Amino acid sequence: MSAIVDTGACPDALAFNWDKAATKDLLNKSGIPTPAGMVVTGRTINAWSRFPAIVKPAYEHCSFGITEDAVVTNTAELKERAAFVRKNFRQPSLVEDFIDGREFHVTLWGNGIIHALPPAEMDFSAFKDIRDRLCTFDSKFSPGSSHYENIIVRIPAELDDEGLALLNRTATAAYTASGCRDFARIDLRLRDGIYYVLDINPNADFSPDTSSICAAEAAGLSYGAMASCLVNLAARRHPVYSTRA
Repeated sequence: MSAIVDTGACPDALAFNWDKAATKDLLNKSGIPTPAGMVVTGRTINAWSRFPAIVKPAYEHCSFGITEDAVVTNTAELKERAAFVRKNFRQPSLVEDFIDGREFHVTLWGNGIIHALPPAEMDFSAFKDIRDRLCTFDSKFSPGSSHYENIIVRIPAELDDEGLALLNRTATAAYTASGCRDFARIDLRLRDGIYYVLDINPNADFSPDTSSICAAEAAGLSYGAMASCLVNLAARRHPVYSTRA
């Protein structure tokens, strides 16, 4: 065993979760709800008929390539957006059923016994156009942009006990099935009583202003305390420090 251990998911899990289509296939096989979707090419694009839909680069994270134009309402718009992804990202598109519902980000941590921090809800009520009701790249990285300034993050999300329990069960199932380790953030949307997994974020952004850290603070954990927890989880895999962790 190496004398150096890393926090978070192993390289194989990170590489796997980078592939959105493979991750979606795993969720489906595991019985975990995820929006209907498919990778589209020039030959298969006409097979998609469910709108509104969202078009994503098939091998990206951090909402890279997600703008208001990623939400399409007909086949012509789908073809235009898929062509944009192919030209600018040099990869195929994953098209999914766009679930216009409440969005939650659930941060989980632990191995074996998984703990859920208070869920964060992305409040899109400032936006009337369906194309705006999503977390874009700008919403995360572009201060001053409409999405960055007007999406309200509510922690903890307002849910009854039953809804919270189902949310955490779904997120935990996705965490376990996808090989996450130590910590991750699972993004989900609610429609007709079902939480659909949108994205799995192993080794999620740990910046002080992210929803994961805000959720930790809501649970009474400081930034330093949360970091210490994750370091100790990794220490349990260390050939020497595992006896002390």
